[in-house]
Amino acid sequence: MRGHPSSNYDDAVIRAAQAGVPVDEMAGRLGLSVAEFLRYAGLGIIKIRVAEATEDNGVLEVVAQLGNKMLIAVCPPDPASIEYEIRFLRGKRSSERMTGH
Repeated sequence: MRGHPSSNYDDAVIRAAQAGVPVDEMAGRLGLSVAEFLRYAGLGIIKIRVAEATEDNGVLEVVAQLGNKMLIAVCPPDPASIEYEIRFLRGKRSSERMTGH
């Protein structure tokens, strides 16, 4: 279904929200409206990954990538202290960061 988020995307958004990062926060930090964010994510233009941070127990890392712009949210168990960072990636390796290749 064109323009609608896939179930994989739905799962990623749910996990991101459970980690404390709502869709409106991700969209705003990437410079998009919520509708644009959901549409682009449904089309596969935005990639979202939620994983445990390797350094600390209970800390999750939420990464949303739109082209060369990457939002990284480090989410400790206390959602009031989430740290956000925007990175701009360059070169071939930028596409490899999300896929792990």
